[in-house]
Amino acid sequence: PSFSAGDKILNGAFQSVTTRTAGFSSFRQGEMHSVSALVTILLMFIGASPAGTGGGVKTTTCVVMLSLLVAIIRGREDVTMLRRRINWQTVLRSIAIILLGMIFVGVMTLIVTTLEANRFDTSRIFFEVVSAFGTVGLSQELTPLLSSASKVAIIFCMYAGRVGLMTVM
Repeated sequence: PSFSAGDKILNGAFQSVTTRTAGFSSFRQGEMHSVSALVTILLMFIGASPAGTGGGVKTTTCVVMLSLLVAIIRGREDVTMLRRRINWQTVLRSIAIILLGMIFVGVMTLIVTTLEANRFDTSRIFFEVVSAFGTVGLSQELTPLLSSASKVAIIFCMYAGRVGLMTVM
């Protein structure tokens, strides 16, 4: 869609918030530029904060991972945030959650793509799978067109994203 500069800023801000599980959209998600879709996918994968009802790997997990990255870049052994050391078990758990999330989303995307016998573009399926994993509710209008088996896979993604992959495991 073509928006004025102000509308682009407003829609961008709204989109970044809605990817945290609101599921509202102010434009058709399938009409997004591929770069915008990629940023949306990243935000949906991160998901909500731990106290919220949303899925994804959680904002705090990503903050711990960013803190680890900063510690590595600075050559420090301890991972710290706001001058407090983060327990190494918490760091390892965050690494595991991110890796499990990436593997899970990748495998589920492959499963749905295979079930659909290449009827749909893999990038659109990836969007739907990540949206389900983050329990976001955004769609590129693909989910209603999926086969029953693919819909079951999407439902499983929602369940796994909501209760957490560590719980599912």
